[in-house]
Amino acid sequence: MTYGVTDLFYYLAVLIFIIGIMYGLSYLIRRFMPGAVPLPRKLSMGKASDQRLEFIESLALHTEDRVFLIRCDKKEYLIYRNAQHVTVIDHLDDVQNKNNNKKKST
Repeated sequence: MTYGVTDLFYYLAVLIFIIGIMYGLSYLIRRFMPGAVPLPRKLSMGKASDQRLEFIESLALHTEDRVFLIRCDKKEYLIYRNAQHVTVIDHLDDVQNKNNNKKKST
């Protein structure tokens, strides 16, 4: 059995098409899978001066368990999320003033 040049180009085109489909599916899975995509740094859609809500940090504890540190106005909230519920673990008041005082004292 002999293969011509057109057969080889056909097989190469099919291979590239299948790899493209696999790449596209992996992109869609990463894009729309809950917990697989990191949250944006700023959650508000307003101007930079109007933003009250800021995402500080997140930590994955398990496949569906995650802890978030979020700042709203001058308070920081430590939030725990799993598949069933969301819980506010702790909050710190007036965080920015405490950070500014630490910088001034050093």
